[in-house]
Amino acid sequence: MKTTLLLFAGLITSLAHAQTFEYLDINQVKARVNSGGDLHWDPTTGNSGYECPKGSGKTWGGAANLWVGGIDVGGQLKLAGQTYRQSGVDFWSGPLDVTTASTNSATVNQYNRVWKLNKTDVDDFIANYANGNVQNGSFIPASDLLSWPGNGDISQNQDAILAPFADLNGDNIYDPIGAGEYPLIKGDQAIYTIFNDSYLPHGSGGQAIGLEIRLMAYAYGTGTLVANNPFLNYTTFYNYSIINRSSFSLYNAKIGVYLMIVILAILWMIMLEAMQ
Repeated sequence: MKTTLLLFAGLITSLAHAQTFEYLDINQVKARVNSGGDLHWDPTTGNSGYECPKGSGKTWGGAANLWVGGIDVGGQLKLAGQTYRQSGVDFWSGPLDVTTASTNSATVNQYNRVWKLNKTDVDDFIANYANGNVQNGSFIPASDLLSWPGNGDISQNQDAILAPFADLNGDNIYDPIGAGEYPLIKGDQAIYTIFNDSYLPHGSGGQAIGLEIRLMAYAYGTGTLVANNPFLNYTTFYNYSIINRSSFSLYNAKIGVYLMIVILAILWMIMLEAMQ
């Protein structure tokens, strides 16, 4: 069962293993995206990772991550709800075994990374491949284009396709050098990462669901679209593909994004109401 969720955000002490990260920074927002799905903060230091306008030093100080919960057929609550990692971890890097909904340390370590590409990286590759410059070595494509995680490891029973790409010869194998294939990204800049909720017991206390999650964070920075919609200069987008690899269905499922700043605002309104 696969669900795709599209969300966007405008002006709005860690126990984690070291995460790799990149910033969406093509427009007036500088937004950190970590491997493992954490958004907008540094899990190692606790510092904010969402600056707007970019370069102003103005940040908001909250972590963000996906939350998914529901009830299985036996009435058992299942929950993946990452917060500040103060009690542990609910999400880990990498895809899952498509049969057992499990993973291992080698896979977690291998996918403890993000891939960042600009649309210009892809456009330059397409043009230079057409001119033969990629094949003769006179043009070196962006490293994240070459290492794009298009295919899973079949020997590890992973999904054959892990990231979207232009499959120009129809063989379902990502091959940028041999076939001129390239990642399919959204926006003018995109960051991609894959994570799951099934490696170790959850720090939240919830029971694992068996989710494989593919996140593409993206933003727009140039062109007619931004000129006609200037709010895009202050907007970042987050496209989640959520796949239930478990053997059970999840009933009354709820999906959202945890934003600490929103929770603090709600608590503040409750306090004001109580004082009246």
